[in-house]
Amino acid sequence: MLLTGGLLSGACTETTGPPAETHPEASVDGTPHRLVWAAPAHERTFTVTVQREAADGEESVTFVLDALAAERNAVRFWAVRGVTHRLRIDYRHGDGATGRFLALRLPSEALVRRPDGSPLATGDSVLIQVGIDRTVLGVRLEPVGLPINARAPVTLRLWYGGAKRDLNGDGRVDQADAEIRRQLRLEGSEESRRRSPEERGVDGELILFGGHAISW
Repeated sequence: MLLTGGLLSGACTETTGPPAETHPEASVDGTPHRLVWAAPAHERTFTVTVQREAADGEESVTFVLDALAAERNAVRFWAVRGVTHRLRIDYRHGDGATGRFLALRLPSEALVRRPDGSPLATGDSVLIQVGIDRTVLGVRLEPVGLPINARAPVTLRLWYGGAKRDLNGDGRVDQADAEIRRQLRLEGSEESRRRSPEERGVDGELILFGGHAISW
């Protein structure tokens, strides 16, 4: 059964991703270097799938987010305590290239408190927003600072197949870029794991919401 507005609260909203940098792949001030999208924002669309699993069955909804072209690049959904939620986002570039970008999983007991710290009872919900950055391969999860149950952490995986091949922005695709791929991590995660070169992704566990990007 397709989910109605009880799961989604508006498919899109205004830009909320991590602040874009002019040359994020060439940072020199000690901040993390971040991977940059290969295609410009106006040539990207996303397919979003939201699923939830409860005792009474599984529900899902899929839609296309013409996000960055219209400066609306976020998806919002209601996360209910006692229900497992999964979010998947795939990208499509103007040249036809496609691939996976994001997989987010909220276990049924991940959310135990509201953003203000008050207890969240089973069956109560929190509005979650996932904002996609216009420039770098990253997202901003809101409410920022939302506490996550350490015994049931949220897992986030980002793929970098849609990034520029010249990772360090020096104008060449060479061994230096291959070395960077071995150093990639998920910024803002407790435990970051780099997937195999074939999978081209990184993942980690979250116990707080905020800005999360593929960086080194």
